[in-house]
Amino acid sequence: MNRRGGQIIAVSLLFLTAGMTMVVLALSPEKDHQHRLFIRGHQLGSGLAGFSGRPMVLVFGDSRIPGWDDFLNSCEADATIAQLLKTTFVGVFVDIATEGEVADSNGIGKESTIIIKDLRGPLLGILEGNFTCEDLLASLDMASRHVAIERSSLYSALLRSTTILDRLVEEGRAGDAENAVRWLEHFEPGTEAVREAKGKARALGLAP
Repeated sequence: MNRRGGQIIAVSLLFLTAGMTMVVLALSPEKDHQHRLFIRGHQLGSGLAGFSGRPMVLVFGDSRIPGWDDFLNSCEADATIAQLLKTTFVGVFVDIATEGEVADSNGIGKESTIIIKDLRGPLLGILEGNFTCEDLLASLDMASRHVAIERSSLYSALLRSTTILDRLVEEGRAGDAENAVRWLEHFEPGTEAVREAKGKARALGLAP
């Protein structure tokens, strides 16, 4: 359980790395979810983690229990947590009301559990019991010392040039090309690489 602002919230967090160099893009980031740094949905979060090569911070919560928005917003409001989520991790909110199978498949038996794990290495730590955004910060800080980010080949290619978009379209994978541009903008907002990718996407007639 998590106690903050007079509310008690059941929470589980799981830190994972995607461990892949190329990712098949099948989903688009949600454009209107409330939280900027915690993606809603495990499948989308996994895709973004695979694209970026960053560890995931999976927050397992039940949307039927009041207080989750307050908890996530409070953690995002912490400048250091926000910086870590922007540069090192992919934050994901998994609603067990609709994605209970994700918790089951990850062996989450207690909601008040934090598991820190790198899929390419050993278990890095476990927290159980009552914890707050301050505890999350301490866990992220410790885990970040063992993170080695390896971008996917698609991400790396887009940072160099836009020719990969031509290839994807030629292979009949226009949807993947569209998502690649969106996901690049998610991680590299306002950069020249994004401007060039969006320009190429328009030239190829891809959806914005």
